[in-house]
This record gives sequence, C-alpha cells and structure tokens, in this order.
Amino acid sequence: MNSYPNEMKMIISKGCDNAPRKQIVIGFTVAILKHLIEIIKEYADESIILYQLKGNKKIEGQCSLITTLQDKNKSIIDCLEIHQVMTHRI
Repeated sequence: MNSYPNEMKMIISKGCDNAPRKQIVIGFTVAILKHLIEIIKEYADESIILYQLKGNKKIEGQCSLITTLQDKNKSIIDCLEIHQVMTHRI
C-alpha cells in the first residue's frame, strides 16, 4: 500500500499516451479513481454515462457521478494498469 493517500502507481503501455486525446482519457480515468471532482467537472457534462461493473450500476449525468463518488468510501487504489486507450469508435 502507498504511504501517501493520493499516490497511485501507473503502468501505461507504450503508445497509450502518445496523443492529446489519449492523455485526456487517462487523466479523466485517474480523476474518477482518485475522486478529483474539479477535473471531473472540467471534462464531464450532464450527458456522461458511467457503467460500474461492480454492482451492475449505471450512473447518468455529471451531478450523479459526483454525488456517487462523494458518497463512496474512498478506497485507495494502489495501481492502475492501462493496456489500451480508445478515443473513438470504428
């Protein structure tokens, strides 16, 4: 476990962060995991939909997402490993 509450080891495959859009997706993912509300407000609007696999839950809208993150017990994520970043559909 990390000694600092906001410290998270990140393992990112080569090529995952080589474009501005990919860097935004990675940053937004980290913001959700660390509950960084200001960054979430900057990049998410009311049309956002987040599907939580744990509990099979669908969260719709920026306000609902922020409320959900604030209500959760803030568990510490030790490590985030990213193999691929998708910025658009084919």
